[in-house]
Amino acid sequence: DSVKAIAHRGYSTDAPENTLPAYVLASQKGFSYVECDVNFTSDGVPVLLHDDTINRTSNGVGSINDLTIAQVKTYDFGYPTRFGSKYAGTNIPTLEEFLKLCFKLNLHPYMELKSFVGDSTVKTQIIVDMVERLGMKGRVSYIGSLQAMTIVKDLDGSARIGVVTSTSIGAWLPTLQGLRTGTNQVFADALIGTYTEAEIQSAAEAGISVEIWTTNTVSDVITA
Repeated sequence: DSVKAIAHRGYSTDAPENTLPAYVLASQKGFSYVECDVNFTSDGVPVLLHDDTINRTSNGVGSINDLTIAQVKTYDFGYPTRFGSKYAGTNIPTLEEFLKLCFKLNLHPYMELKSFVGDSTVKTQIIVDMVERLGMKGRVSYIGSLQAMTIVKDLDGSARIGVVTSTSIGAWLPTLQGLRTGTNQVFADALIGTYTEAEIQSAAEAGISVEIWTTNTVSDVITA
């Protein structure tokens, strides 16, 4: 059987997470699927960042929602010391820069939409419109909370969406089925170990696939 392997935040063991070098490296390592986290600057530009702040992943401090794109681009996201100076000077990528890279390298992005400050529908619309404008419609997956995925579904009824869960997927099945539009794909993005084979089979029979996070070892893949 084949295994769909998704590079979490890019090839983030050997390059700074959520940066373009991490996704280039993922492609070079043979990955076709890559995951990223999307948040917004204070002036409404979607960027790749997992945390609410830039403190952990750059040489700066502050909430991403309080920084303009011009400000956040001045910080070094190649800063983490475990990489030495190899990636020094790496900028935070905008979502547009990331999607253009995915188009060029034929990567399928899994975009996790974080908890947006302000009007989530307006911000999600910016993302959905950008995906279409850059020729990536139908070539991306959206993941996130039920609330976030409901917004995506309402804005693009054909979008592939996955609800991130950390509890038994059996209890989620009716909700996930409710996200189906007839033209989209819906899946459970389930925490490893929170399901049984019977639940996965029931989900499949209901038209819902199951994908697993986060698998870090060969044994995880075998047992997942």
